[in-house]
Amino acid sequence: MNVIILAAGCGKRFGTELPKQYLLLNNKPVLFYSLKVFEKSPLVKSISVVISQNAQNLYDDFIRHYKNDFTKLTPPIFGGKERRDSVFNAMSELSKNFIPDDNLIAIHDSARPLLSNNLLDNLYKTAKEFGGAVPALPLTDTVKEVDKNDFIIANPIREKLKAVQTPQIFDFAEYWNAIQICEKKNIPVTDDSETFSCFSSKKVKLIPGDSRLFKITYKEDIEQAEKIINKDNEWKF
Repeated sequence: MNVIILAAGCGKRFGTELPKQYLLLNNKPVLFYSLKVFEKSPLVKSISVVISQNAQNLYDDFIRHYKNDFTKLTPPIFGGKERRDSVFNAMSELSKNFIPDDNLIAIHDSARPLLSNNLLDNLYKTAKEFGGAVPALPLTDTVKEVDKNDFIIANPIREKLKAVQTPQIFDFAEYWNAIQICEKKNIPVTDDSETFSCFSSKKVKLIPGDSRLFKITYKEDIEQAEKIINKDNEWKF
């Protein structure tokens, strides 16, 4: 399996000049944790990090400092304007060296540092069976669909809705074909499973996610992640 780590975001909502993937989490950058679980997994053959051109120096400094911790990293890939563009750039690069036997691609947000080995293994097995696998959590709040003026126009059934996480794992060839269609037709998508489910002949299976696998979005999220790390030996690298 190949892995794409999306680390090109600037983290505007976080409120710091330093992108959140480079902020320290228990004395190591958030990005370190996002990479390490894939580095340790025997399922993973290569890891490609998508970065912003403006953050080249930050990434280079990261690599210099942690070069002995990672052996599966490929040269970084520059991201695009939108998330879909960044994924497309990475898939384009990986497709040049695509090996049929190495037929799964995992796409993960660098701002989700607390991925467990168990969840990664379950996602891999599910993707092998169905073509696509995504971790998801049930919604606890009632959800409303509104118009542009915030008036309620629909009441979705909460039991039929899930909040998806990453990594999302797919059949490589099927996903590459699907994202090329999206790129050619300039179709807006919000996540990779949407691309795959709309333009692939295979299905995406949701499996139980992990509440600890939240996305670092605000400053208090760093504190929450540190508490989890201090309680669980899995992320004490």
